[in-house]
Amino acid sequence: MNIEEAIRLAEKVLEEERHAPTVQYILRQPVVSAAAPAALAYRERGQHPRTVQPTPGAHQLSSQNYGLLVGFFSELDAGGRERFIAALCCHIAGAGTYQVTKGDVLGTGSWRRTTSELPLITEFLIRQGYTKELLAALPRAPLRPGLTMLLLQL
Repeated sequence: MNIEEAIRLAEKVLEEERHAPTVQYILRQPVVSAAAPAALAYRERGQHPRTVQPTPGAHQLSSQNYGLLVGFFSELDAGGRERFIAALCCHIAGAGTYQVTKGDVLGTGSWRRTTSELPLITEFLIRQGYTKELLAALPRAPLRPGLTMLLLQL
C-alpha cells in the first residue's frame, strides 16, 4: 500500500469515527454490577490526586477503527509511517474534528451532544509510540468540542 492510499483510507476511517465512534473501554474482569466502575469513579470525584488503582490494566481498549488504522500503518515503510503520523496530527489542528449529534453545540467545553475522531487519533498516537508528536500538535488544536473529548479521553 502506498502512503497516499493509506492516508486516504485513514481519512475515511476518521470520518466514520466522527459519525459512529467505536472507541470504548471494557472491563477485563467481570464485576457484580455494571455500575461498579462508575461508582468508584464518582466516589473519587474532586479528589486530587486520585487514588492509584492496583490493577491499571483492568480496562481494555475496544475499537474497530483503531484496528483499521493499525493495519494501514503496519503496511507502510519508515518514511511512509512518518507521513501517516503527520497526517493524523494535522487532523488535531483541524476545526472539523467533531460532529453535532443533536441540537446546537453549547460552546467551548461542551461535548455531550457531539462525536469526534480525536480520541481515536490520541489512542493511536500514544499506543504506537508517537506521544511527542501528539503533544506537539495539541497547542494548534482549536477550542472545539473535539478537543474537549480528546482531553477527557486522556
